[in-house]
Amino acid sequence: MANIHDVISLKIGSQTIVPPAGPLGGTIFYRAPECELHYCAATRESDVWSVGATFVELFTGSRPWNVKQPREVKALLSSRTEPHALAMLSPTWKDIISQCLRYEPEQRPTAGTLAKVFRSGLDLNCLGW
Repeated sequence: MANIHDVISLKIGSQTIVPPAGPLGGTIFYRAPECELHYCAATRESDVWSVGATFVELFTGSRPWNVKQPREVKALLSSRTEPHALAMLSPTWKDIISQCLRYEPEQRPTAGTLAKVFRSGLDLNCLGW
């Protein structure tokens, strides 16, 4: 969802430091662990992670983890820590959203599955739109 497909290399004078540090892009609080930790290119599965992290913030008003520094998020991802803000969700929403935030990309729901879940259980009329 948010990925720069070029790699980022560090240069000191005319010397390029190898290996490159990319592909990178997006905001660390919403970037899937495989993209952040292993520099994998964005996929549909990593997009589902980003959507789940966005829903956490939408429904709780908090970032997924209650840390301030990006390096702290990287450490939490490395230790496979569940986002702290999931605890503030109702059990139903926690179940749906935590599936999006599974560390194994192949265990996350597809976008189509998420769309079915939201169409079947989300009454937008209650939002006053």
